[in-house]
Amino acid sequence: MYYGGGGYPSNLPPWIPSTARRVTAYIQASHVDESRSAEYLQRAQWGLGYLLSQQQPDGRWERENNDGTGSTLDELYDTAIAGRALVEGYREFGNSAYLTAAEDAANWHLNATIEGIYSESGSPHRYGPPLEAAANFDNANYVALAAWHLASLYKVTGSTQYLEGARSTSHYIMACQDPSDGTWEHYDGDTDKLMRYHSITLRGLLETYHAIKGDPAYSALQDSLETVSYTHLTLPTN
Repeated sequence: MYYGGGGYPSNLPPWIPSTARRVTAYIQASHVDESRSAEYLQRAQWGLGYLLSQQQPDGRWERENNDGTGSTLDELYDTAIAGRALVEGYREFGNSAYLTAAEDAANWHLNATIEGIYSESGSPHRYGPPLEAAANFDNANYVALAAWHLASLYKVTGSTQYLEGARSTSHYIMACQDPSDGTWEHYDGDTDKLMRYHSITLRGLLETYHAIKGDPAYSALQDSLETVSYTHLTLPTN
């Protein structure tokens, strides 16, 4: 669950997204390989414990400049992935501490004020809530991770504030899809349109779709999500 490769120093502490991804993977693997289920679940609990120990009082996880950007906008990414892992941990183990931490993370997404370096001058620029900041920066995959977290949390808690957060986030994602080919740019002005980012973006939309599916109050959004997802999945390959 540590940084590895990619030019990162080996003495850095475990990176929050890497730990969170492994937590989710171990929980899922425990249901596939029963012979190692206990081992996998123990590792998942170790990771969940680490996530709890590193969460900040305001609900986020701190990036600490480890990626060289110095931007708290990246903490939206870290917090969304960690929050989603904690939802998965709560579903598996029933530990209320995991649910509380996941809710604290979601509330940070929706209500905090963050400051990032993403401005033309390269100097700090004050934004509003993290989701608004990411939308300002046109970073669809960061916002989609938050949608995934919020939609998953809604399915566990039934709290409409999380569903509304996922809904508004999905509207933003749909609005910045390229209608010519169904793709998303990684962020504003970046034309690499990498598939790994598309996968994250699409997962956020599909998690929101699953949360509202069958609810007549969200029939229009369901139709929109189906159209956007279909457009992406059927785009031509070159």
